[in-house]
Amino acid sequence: MGAWRALMLLVAATLVPCAPAIAEPTDTAVKAAFLPRFARYVIWPAAAMPKGSDPFVLCIIGGDPFGTALDDAARSQFVDGRRIVVRRMSSVTGAATASSAPGSNRSGISER
Repeated sequence: MGAWRALMLLVAATLVPCAPAIAEPTDTAVKAAFLPRFARYVIWPAAAMPKGSDPFVLCIIGGDPFGTALDDAARSQFVDGRRIVVRRMSSVTGAATASSAPGSNRSGISER
């Protein structure tokens, strides 16, 4: 009878699904999640805000360690009721040209 009980416990133990392992987020994933949120805590001058219904633009200058994680995080965030979009630029020169355009409202992040 003891062998039968042991066999039943073994069968029952194999039928219980294992809990999936929870992956720890990487440092980069955590940074990507928080970057769009920081813009909400800045008091932006009226001249820096987008015109009309234009989105708030968050620029990545140079290499982009975030990939789509930043886009995913920004998609659910708003600055003063405006959605946030992420733009990538290869150099500070490109960002300076873009930020001097009329109605520009870019906040940039670079590798430094």
